[in-house]
Amino acid sequence: MALLRLIYCLIQESLFSKEQAAEDLKCLQQIRQGEKKYFTRLTEKYQKMIFNLCYRFFNNYDTAADLTQEIFIRIYRKLSSFKGKSMFSTWVYRVAVNYCKNHAVSGRFLFFKKVDGLEQQDKEGFSYKREPVDERSDPQQVLSQKQNSALIQQALTRLDPRKRMLLVLRDMQAMSYREVAAVLKIKQGTVKSALARARADLRAILTGEFHFGT
Repeated sequence: MALLRLIYCLIQESLFSKEQAAEDLKCLQQIRQGEKKYFTRLTEKYQKMIFNLCYRFFNNYDTAADLTQEIFIRIYRKLSSFKGKSMFSTWVYRVAVNYCKNHAVSGRFLFFKKVDGLEQQDKEGFSYKREPVDERSDPQQVLSQKQNSALIQQALTRLDPRKRMLLVLRDMQAMSYREVAAVLKIKQGTVKSALARARADLRAILTGEFHFGT
């Protein structure tokens, strides 16, 4: 019965994805015919997704809000380059990912340390200990949790933007290897090996064993 439920869920997810993809293509067709109001519909659909990506990557609300607006401007200007070879949602994610990575290495970028509470553990056993802090807990425990969260966020900001994006997509956005590979336009095997290196670098930073240029 459990297997049947899993198969049913996968089928429903596939049908939902196809329905969403068809809806996106209809909006794109209308936009190309001059109906710009349909871009507002796409913006409303993907705004939360893009904002979450930006916020998890830069860990700053204002930066995420500004970049979300900039990314939608970029998406609008690049609509003509979408050829339908992938789902529109994958293409949108790809534009957003590239924009975030470019912004991370630009001169105008500053890292802000504002930590949100989150613990996300991967199937392989890798875990971010960014736990929600209960202010009613023991003061020493609260302080320890906040310090741990700050250390992890600081370590993430020291990673190469490409490695940081892998960790954000896989370990924080909970995307599958297949989805990460599609967004970054790399092979699934490459995702797994690069992710292993990114996690190793993060652990090294946290333990004080990281050396830049390695």
